[in-house]
Amino acid sequence: NDAGCARFFAVGGTWRALAKMHMATSDYPLSVMQHYTIPADEMIALCQTIRRASQVEDLPGFDAVPRGRRDSLPFGAISLEATLRAAKAKDVVFSVFGIREGLVWSLLSETERARDPLIAFCESYAAARARSPAYGYELFDWTAPLFKTKALKEDAEQTRLRLAACLLNDIGWRAHPDYRGEQSLSVVAHAALTGIDHPGRLFLALAAYFRYEGANGNGGSAFTERLREMVGPGAIERARILATAMRAAHMLSCARAGVIDETPITVRNGALTLKLPDQHAALDGERVRRRFKSLAQIMDLEFVVA
Repeated sequence: NDAGCARFFAVGGTWRALAKMHMATSDYPLSVMQHYTIPADEMIALCQTIRRASQVEDLPGFDAVPRGRRDSLPFGAISLEATLRAAKAKDVVFSVFGIREGLVWSLLSETERARDPLIAFCESYAAARARSPAYGYELFDWTAPLFKTKALKEDAEQTRLRLAACLLNDIGWRAHPDYRGEQSLSVVAHAALTGIDHPGRLFLALAAYFRYEGANGNGGSAFTERLREMVGPGAIERARILATAMRAAHMLSCARAGVIDETPITVRNGALTLKLPDQHAALDGERVRRRFKSLAQIMDLEFVVA
């Protein structure tokens, strides 16, 4: 329409090659093409630079372009620039999927097509990597009271991301304890996720990192610090609180289903309350209380065991 489109979704290998150049020239730390999003005017500027260059191979970022796409790069730049101008797009979003994936998707059953691709991936990944995939859903329900408070009230997308993070909560358990945080962050950040943008991907990666490293997560690698810089303070705070809750729940359950659903938490009148029924009274102890006090402290609450 006359107002233009908010987002143009770019499909195809040559256009993805342009995005690789943009990633390289902007020193973007996350080398994940799916849902890589940039302002259309930046993409148009890069296309103009390529179109006007006498020697494209001398341009910054050219080495990042796959060899099979280098000859077609100027033609891709001309067509993408013209398309973005005609569409009056504000942003351009790059996709790793194309006609083949669309054909496969069209052959799926209606039930399969209706599944959330992000949650479907996390379920499958948890089944392969976690001790108890069912525990992720228990953890999602168990943490819900924390995110119904006025300060942390979720929208639909934040709830969806919390479910994904809970499903991925135990994927690093086989790694050496000294490396679980960094390895889990890298795995999630670079996973073949779809149905999620880069800010959402980084939220999941940092939640996995804090899950193993603690809420402060000090001493991370340069890559981890770069990712933290890319995420807004609100998202980092949510990731820290969710991860701290995961750590507290783990002290009760060891990531096995059938425990935390019987030991619920509530947030009321400035207090975080853990209910320990008689059959689970033996779980109470110094380490458990320390984990829950950390969760209460990060939320500026008192901690009570009932």
